[in-house]
Amino acid sequence: MSKEPAPAPAKGTPEVPAPVFDPCSREPSDINVPCCRCVGGEGQMISINSGSGAGAAPWRVAGPSVTNPIAQAIAAGTLNSNWTASLAPAQWVQPNGSNGSVTQPIGLYYYDLHIRVPKCTVPMEVLVTGQAAGDDQIRIFLDNMAVPIAQTDYSIPVPGWATAGAGGWGFKAERIVPFAGALTAPGNHLLRIEVQNGGGPHGMLVRGALKTFCSPNLEFCCC
Repeated sequence: MSKEPAPAPAKGTPEVPAPVFDPCSREPSDINVPCCRCVGGEGQMISINSGSGAGAAPWRVAGPSVTNPIAQAIAAGTLNSNWTASLAPAQWVQPNGSNGSVTQPIGLYYYDLHIRVPKCTVPMEVLVTGQAAGDDQIRIFLDNMAVPIAQTDYSIPVPGWATAGAGGWGFKAERIVPFAGALTAPGNHLLRIEVQNGGGPHGMLVRGALKTFCSPNLEFCCC
């Protein structure tokens, strides 16, 4: 966390490359979306919340000096007092340990959720929606898109912290980021929340869901 716009990694800080997403991988996914059981209408709702509560998703994390491959829920009593963003029942998470007031290395952190959409007799579209926050600022991507589907909006002022146009402060309630996207093709998909830490404590928070919409048409295939 920093009260200045998030800088580039400090000289000498190793930059960790983004994990490579392979849509053809046979590696187990974090979430397997079930097929629709009937034509038309809406299917199931699946939580993608961060944290360790009921229904929380196992967000993977990579970044500088990360020691846990799965993001760790931050204990409520150790949340940084500057983090006013709240999205209950989701919890703030971070890579290393459960203390939200401990300084984390400067750099980019990648929070990933691997989602598998099966090929079903009843075709479906999966809508991804939610809200997210991060220390210092975030960008949200679907699959291997070069352009984020959402990011911290610097045009929103944060009273006492930043006027419109100033970077960072993605951990403030005013700068919670809404996002939405669609997974229309069967196969492996990636939801990534990229968080830039400019110094001090670091964390990520997301509350969201996958919702399936079932096609009114049947699709028969020998695959």
